[in-house]
Amino acid sequence: MKLFCIIVVGLVFFGCSQSTESTPEPNIIWNLQVGNNWTYIDSVFNNGNVQIESFYNEIIKQIVIEYQGEEITLSCLVEESINDYSNNRTIISNLYSNDTDGLFHYGRLYETGDSIYYEISKNLLFKYPVEVGEIWSFDNDTVECIGKQTEVLTPYGNFRCHVYKLIKDDENITYYCVPYIGIVGLINEYNDDSFRKRLLSYFNIGK
Repeated sequence: MKLFCIIVVGLVFFGCSQSTESTPEPNIIWNLQVGNNWTYIDSVFNNGNVQIESFYNEIIKQIVIEYQGEEITLSCLVEESINDYSNNRTIISNLYSNDTDGLFHYGRLYETGDSIYYEISKNLLFKYPVEVGEIWSFDNDTVECIGKQTEVLTPYGNFRCHVYKLIKDDENITYYCVPYIGIVGLINEYNDDSFRKRLLSYFNIGK
């Protein structure tokens, strides 16, 4: 049964092509409304072994912070492994906000009981609107748009995606994003030849 799942996931993700069809685009790359959630199937390949598990992402709340003299509303995205959930833990939220230039990552929020700690740093993750070949900085790393209208088949269905590649010292991450829906797939490539493949299996977002 596990072998069947691995083969299906592999075929699903790599059955992709470049589409030339033009469709109107939403005005944001990722809908950050509270309550929106996404479920993914993760496949981790390492030394000939494959580990598969599910991940659940949800916008749990919005917070307002002061950043460089301005008040900014940030959405808190929590990622949980469905196979390893615990009520006694530190809740780590990635902080995001859509702006006229695209999706910005503002750092992380750590919550343990009544204790709250922020790490704030504003960086453009997904430029949007964007053209293929555009490059920008993300912290000390580089992001490039390497595709638009690229078709990707996931367990949930077929999507036309913007493709962004985050280039880091020890890994490369390729994101497949559908405007308004957000991330529907990604590939983590590590320097030790292991890699992670993540595919959307379900999502629920507000209008």
